Parts: sequence; structure tokens; C-alpha cells
Amino acid sequence: MPGRYLSLRRVVPLAALALFAAACGPASSEPVTPTLDSTTATSAPTSTTLPAPRPHVVEELWIQVWAAATELDATVASLADVATPEVAAAMIAAVQGDDGVQRTLIHFPVIGDPVPDGSVEVNDCLTIDPRLPETTGDFWYRGSAAFDGDGTPRFASLKEMSHGCVPAELATPAIAAYEDYWDAQMEFLNPVDADHPRLFETTTGDLLAEFLRTLPPLEAEGIEVRGRPETHPWILSYNSPTEILIADCQLVHPEDGAYVIATGERRDDLIPPIVDGQRDQLRASVWFVDGRWKVGAVSGELDFGCEFDDFGDPKV
Repeated sequence: MPGRYLSLRRVVPLAALALFAAACGPASSEPVTPTLDSTTATSAPTSTTLPAPRPHVVEELWIQVWAAATELDATVASLADVATPEVAAAMIAAVQGDDGVQRTLIHFPVIGDPVPDGSVEVNDCLTIDPRLPETTGDFWYRGSAAFDGDGTPRFASLKEMSHGCVPAELATPAIAAYEDYWDAQMEFLNPVDADHPRLFETTTGDLLAEFLRTLPPLEAEGIEVRGRPETHPWILSYNSPTEILIADCQLVHPEDGAYVIATGERRDDLIPPIVDGQRDQLRASVWFVDGRWKVGAVSGELDFGCEFDDFGDPKV
């Protein structure tokens, strides 16, 4: 299942953050991911050389600080060892509501390379559940961690880049799976083959059920579907790490349609006639099932006059 750092419980006691920050000290020759149950802080380095920042340490600390900020008793002081007062206050405000409910978070952090001053940037499409009032629940946050003399990271900046985002590591394979579905149609519809493995590889749910209901009689009649539409998909909404809604403005061609293989007769009762330059607007639900993304439902309007632009939220 895709999805990273899904927190469904109280993840990190606030007191543990200081131990985590201490455990993030100088790197050894064999870096070891710090643990939160450590009781002894890493000893100070004997060298005056600043240790190289470790991206995995920044990523782990980013997750832990946000988890601590969701604690109902979180305070700026309780995050002082790992975030500046301004960052701590912003994190707490971002995830705390007035309803007394502790939120859970889903993270998709992308860790940048260290910049000349030694700091490391984090970009994260963060989902807050349950959603705060009047929000979509998805936010793109950018933060940066600075390192002190012994290599201990501390978050020094935080900025909300956009209200609404889509994790790139979900969007990219979901769009690819959607495109693959239209490629696969040229295999299981040309000619119609209700048992073709590509049908089961690329579809699921109501869409698969509908194909399994309608394709067998068309296969018996010897029908083929000609022409793959020119697709222009973009992410309409990111519902969860296993469900994405895609919008698509398709350019279709007059020669595309359903035909009887034996006679070449066009079957306009199956696919209506297409005018030159026709654009169809579609929406498709893409689900992560059986270890891959598949198209589960498709709907839309024919000859709609849509645009090819990507109107979706930023991909992070």
C-alpha cells in the first residue's frame, strides 16, 4: 500500500524529542538511524569538523516533531530542543483545532541536498485527519533544518507553500496507470476480448464489473474498437494514499469508434459519431489495489470543449 508515515496513535511522547535530538549527533563511519528509546546521548565529537548532515536523520526528525505537535498538551517549550519558537508555534497551530481532538498525519517528505550553509530543506505534502474546519486537509509545507556544531539538527524555518497538494510519489504512478489503461484498451477492445489479462491488470471495481457484463456479447458479435484518444490527465483530487481522482481532457478523432470486424460496419449505437476536433471531458477514480494502481470508475461529458491545461494542486 502506498503511503508513508501514517500515524494512527500518539506517536512520540514530548519528552522523547530531546533524546532524539541528542541521538542525531555526529555521524559514525557506519551511520545508524537514531532511536527514541535511547537513554544516553551521543558523546560530543572530538573533532572540530562539522559532520555532514544525514538526510535520514532530518526526515525522521521532521516526522517526529510534527507528531509531537499534534499532542494536545504540546507547547512551544516542549519542542524547544528540535525547533525554534517560531517553527514550534506554527506547527502546533497548523495541527491543533478548537475541538479537543488529536489529529493524525500522513507525510510524504522530500529531503533536499544540503545547501552551502549546511542546512537541509524538507518539502512535504501533509495530510491532517480529521480535517481542520474549512480546509481540504492537505497542505504543502516547506521547512529547513540547521545543524549545530555537533551535527544535531533543529528546524529553523517553516512555510505553508499551498493549501492543497498531491504527493508526487502517488501522482506519478497514478497518472501512469491511467495512461496504461487507455493503452490496454487497444489490446482488450481491439478486438474485444473479455478474458484478456490486460483488462484485469488495469481495471478494478465498478469499471471492471461493467466491462465483464458488456464485453462478452460484443466479443461474440466480433466487435473491435479503433483509436486511442489523445489524453491530457491531471490530478483533480487526492482523497487518500490509495485513491486519486483524475480529470482528463481528451482529443478524439472522427475515425475512432466501434466496428464489426467481418464487414467493417461502424456501430454508432455503441460509440456515438465523433466530430472533427471533438474534446471529451472525463473523470476517473484510480485506486491502489493488488499492489498497483488501477482505474475503478470513469465518467464524463462528450464534446465538452474542455482545456488541456493542468488545473490541479501542486505535486510535491
